Amino acid sequence: MSKIIPLILILIYCSTSDAIVIRHDKSDDLYKYRTSATPAPALVTFTTPHKGDRYVVGSGTYIGNGWVITAAHVANFFEDVDNAEINGEYLSILDVTLHEKWRDRQVEYDIALVKISMPTKAVAPVSLFDYDLEVGETVTIAGRGDTGNGLVGMMPSDLKVRVAENKVEQVKGQWISFTFNAPEQGALEYEGMCGGGDSGSPAYIIKDGTTHILGLSSWQDTEATNWKQGFYGVSDYYSNISFYKQWLLKNLPQTDFLKKQPLLKGSLTEK
Repeated sequence: MSKIIPLILILIYCSTSDAIVIRHDKSDDLYKYRTSATPAPALVTFTTPHKGDRYVVGSGTYIGNGWVITAAHVANFFEDVDNAEINGEYLSILDVTLHEKWRDRQVEYDIALVKISMPTKAVAPVSLFDYDLEVGETVTIAGRGDTGNGLVGMMPSDLKVRVAENKVEQVKGQWISFTFNAPEQGALEYEGMCGGGDSGSPAYIIKDGTTHILGLSSWQDTEATNWKQGFYGVSDYYSNISFYKQWLLKNLPQTDFLKKQPLLKGSLTEK
């Protein structure tokens, strides 16, 4: 579901099949998720049935008690047959709350809450709001599906979860942004970005044993690559979760979360 914003051609949504694009000079195995590697906490994959299989239509992060945070341009297109997959378990999508200011084919206010049936397997808790991200810090991103590298662009999905990292260039208002740099441009060791996908998937940082979800994959600026996705030089834009704190507090029932860790202090965990 790749979309080009009318009249502003540099704005391209990450299509809703998840993806992580990696450095061309690194082994793909280094990016694939393993329990001993950097974790991809609470990653949710939204899928739909297609020709006897399931097709990825977006991602999100499980924040506890049946709630998932994702991009509005993903949640807006759910159908009755779609499911939320987490830890190999397929769960029903029960309800969707889009930000009231979001409009289709625009990038602003690209955030949504999705209520799903409760998972039976334990999900590692994550935290919102209580970490102030700064320019120059390194964030981890996670995705599943189409991959590729900065020299060849996109390659077909193999449905493997991959994790990568990137250095934050801007934290301003609604957006957290960074650029997919080539090795000779000072790329991080495991530099990466969302490719033709990753919509709604998380950017996060782990500090003192706590995983802080900071952003949601939203759109890309591909002017530097002649409008091509998946190549070095593309800039990635993630919805800045801290910007939406009051909206989230208003739309998440506080009775759904532990009283000893109230929403106003930022930490959301399961009961």
